[in-house]
This record gives sequence, C-alpha cells and structure tokens, in this order.
Amino acid sequence: LLRERHLRAGALERALPLCPDSREMCGQGVIAGVYAEDYPRARAWLDRHIARTPYGERDPEVHYLRALVDLRLVGRADLAVRGLERMQALAPHLHVAQRDTLYYDALLQWGTQLRGQGRHEEALRQYQAAVLVARRTNRPSKERRARSNAGLTLGRARRYEEAAAVFQRLLAEEADPIDVDVPP
Repeated sequence: LLRERHLRAGALERALPLCPDSREMCGQGVIAGVYAEDYPRARAWLDRHIARTPYGERDPEVHYLRALVDLRLVGRADLAVRGLERMQALAPHLHVAQRDTLYYDALLQWGTQLRGQGRHEEALRQYQAAVLVARRTNRPSKERRARSNAGLTLGRARRYEEAAAVFQRLLAEEADPIDVDVPP
C-alpha cells in the first residue's frame, strides 16, 4: 500500500510538466502527498498551488489544502480548524462534504489535544462544535462520538453529574437500533 501511494505521488510529479500552470494538478499533488504521508512532497505541491493562484489567501482551495496538510501530516488540528473556517467564510458551498468531514476530524482531534492539556472548557467547545457538524451532515454515530468525548471531558473536569447525564442520554439512544449514518 505504501509503495502504491509513492507511485501515485511520483506519477503526479511526472505529470506537472504537462500542465505546469494547473492549480488542479497541484491540488491533486497535495492530496497524494497527504495520502503517501509525505510532508515534504505535500508541502511542495501546496507551495506550487499557492504560487499559481491569482487569489492568494482569498482562494478557499488554499485554506482547504493547507488544513488537510496541517491536520493529517503536521498534527496541528487548531490550524486546520482555522483554515477550514476561513474556507467556509470565503466559499460556503465549495467541497461541503469533504470540508465538513475534515472539519469534524479536526475539531475532535483538537478537543482531544486540549483535554490532554487540562484545558477542559476549550475542549468542550470543540466537541460541541463537532456535534453540530455531525448533526448538520446527518451522521448520528459521529455525533455520539463527539458527545461521548464531551462526557469524558466533563468527567476529567470533575463535573461528574453533567458527565453522567451525557452518558445516560447516550445509553438511552443506543436502545434505538435504527440509528445509522445516512450520507448527505
């Protein structure tokens, strides 16, 4: 699988001279670099994309691709969240499904990082935002995951009654066997 990822990334490197001004090609290069888990390659493609866009920081694609690299390769969920929020502000209807999936993952990862640092209130805000993203995209299992993380965080913050209430609601919902994710 790793070999296949590197072959795909190499194919994109060879394709660039065929369409040297293509931002689309550069975007695909970033994605290939991310899936190959190759930060230098993904970053190089991102820099190529940025150099080719006439819109600079007003290009929502730049923010999406940067967020992808920040989350998947750098581990900076906070930067990814900020980038995705900028993207949504610039173009709310661009790549909605991909953006929301990445946004949910970034919020969850950032919340987990904050909880690990003892910053419980900030972590709760990230989990609550993740719940809203999951609801908006009609993903009940993702919503439950974010709510359970919020419950764990409430417990770590010694807010035991609130944590217990979250988990009681989650257990009550588990009795409903029809609750499955429906793609938007």
